[in-house]
Amino acid sequence: MFKIKKRSMLFGMALALLLLLFSGFLCRQADAAQLPVVGVSVDQASVAPGKTFTVSVNLSNYKNTMTGIGTIMISFPTETKNLTFVANSQGDFADDDCEWLTTDTDQIFVFCPDDLHLLDQTTTTLFTFKMKANANIKDGTTAEIPFKITMGDQDDAIIGSYDNNTLTRAITISEEVTITLGDINFDTKIDAVDGLQALRHAVKQITLQGDALTAANVYKAAGEGDDVVDSLDALQILKFSVGMIDAF
Repeated sequence: MFKIKKRSMLFGMALALLLLLFSGFLCRQADAAQLPVVGVSVDQASVAPGKTFTVSVNLSNYKNTMTGIGTIMISFPTETKNLTFVANSQGDFADDDCEWLTTDTDQIFVFCPDDLHLLDQTTTTLFTFKMKANANIKDGTTAEIPFKITMGDQDDAIIGSYDNNTLTRAITISEEVTITLGDINFDTKIDAVDGLQALRHAVKQITLQGDALTAANVYKAAGEGDDVVDSLDALQILKFSVGMIDAF
């Protein structure tokens, strides 16, 4: 009973501290940008040739911005040198007025409602889709998915700002999977973004799966946790990101 109470107290204290630290982090980010930010994550640290992986396109700070999204268009190529589009998450989009279009060369996600309503500011995931690595790729190849992004407000004035309106997501093609604890989004660094992903999973805003879930479970790796990724894992990742600890 004492151990259960002690763990509950630690959980509560960790969650409170984490929320405080992250609120400061997000406020700094919002002050710097004041614009919704589109991010792209994958569900695997690497993918074997001929296998598929899932890509999520997310809004990382939309809830903390003053600007609502009235329109958005995100496109990417159906085929790249090393990857081929397989399927989208149609039926599970962020809004009923989202559409998926296909041209001869591109896949396009569009939010442009007839009634001019804004995208709900609690939105975190816009859509997901699956890509397949070509079977003949050389092991160790880095494949990239380039995205073109345009966002507008309720009057369709452009609010998104990217270099040439593009964003690129890379993934390693390899038979050997290497998972780095704490690097949940597989961008080769462990920072507050990873801690936020763990926290969002803990409060059921998102669901981490596969290699991402394994990378997030740092408390278990230290021999002190269980199979649940919770605020204690998020706190450890955040502490690592700011240099308070140097290992999990």
